[in-house]
Amino acid sequence: MDEKTKLTPVDIQHKKFGHAFRGYSEEEVDEFLDNIVSDFEEALQKNKELKEQIELLKQQVEKYSDLEDSIQNTLVMAQKNAEQLLETKKKEAGLVIKEAEVASEKMLGEAREKILKIHQEISDLKQERNRFLLDYKTLLKSHLSHIEELKLEELSDNHPPQ
Repeated sequence: MDEKTKLTPVDIQHKKFGHAFRGYSEEEVDEFLDNIVSDFEEALQKNKELKEQIELLKQQVEKYSDLEDSIQNTLVMAQKNAEQLLETKKKEAGLVIKEAEVASEKMLGEAREKILKIHQEISDLKQERNRFLLDYKTLLKSHLSHIEELKLEELSDNHPPQ
């Protein structure tokens, strides 16, 4: 048998040894070879089962490795999505704040304009009141003056000159 050929239980069982003078007992050798065949068959069967288990475990490891990769990718994507969502919400919040500031400035500007307009209207009303009072005062003076003239005339008409 050369080194590359694997020994099988059948090879052991059918192995024939030459007879020699003063050799071993054939019965003992046959019994020993039968034990070797039995142990060898068990070892081959156990080796086959272990190889099958190894293959099964390799498949499970590969399956779990793929699952781990999938979970890892999912976590990375979830992290990226969370970061993008946070960034988007920050931008949106910034825009809302900016819009609120612009609206607030606009409202303040409008309120200042209204205040200025009201102050102008108050000033105009005061001027108008002052003009009215002046005109009324002038009118009253005119009427008083006219009344005085009438009184004087009446007095002069009622009293003959002396």
